[in-house]
Amino acid sequence: MHQIQYAFAVFLRIFSVLVTGPAVVFFLIFGVSYHFSFEAAARDVYLAAEELVRDGRGAHAGYLAIRKCEDPDNTGTVIKPAVSCENPTLRYVRIEDLAAQSGQTLATAYWLLVALGFAANIAAFGPRRFFMMESEAQSEKGSRSHIGR
Repeated sequence: MHQIQYAFAVFLRIFSVLVTGPAVVFFLIFGVSYHFSFEAAARDVYLAAEELVRDGRGAHAGYLAIRKCEDPDNTGTVIKPAVSCENPTLRYVRIEDLAAQSGQTLATAYWLLVALGFAANIAAFGPRRFFMMESEAQSEKGSRSHIGR
């Protein structure tokens, strides 16, 4: 029975580092960036969808039309929004390429959150307590010695 409890405690610790921590941080960043307004987030989603529909009319199957700012004074150090750009041009990008690039960015962000969560857990619990589940083992020993009396 002790081994099952220990395995469950290890599973909970791993789940907290790989799933719970990154999800909480992601939604906290999401909330702060939208000032905890669901309306602002929905507006951005609908504006992006509207822009895709408007720009995607001339795109071939499997490609997506993206507006890119081609201003001569834009040196590349400052990214200008396409809305404020004077000479936007359409370029066609394969959806697979966009998906691969977005997937790589999301994977990097996820693993960064996992590494930060792992480091925060080790800092909070200490390496010995984190890896060996010392607090769970000590509480189990304490309850056993109390029951035997």
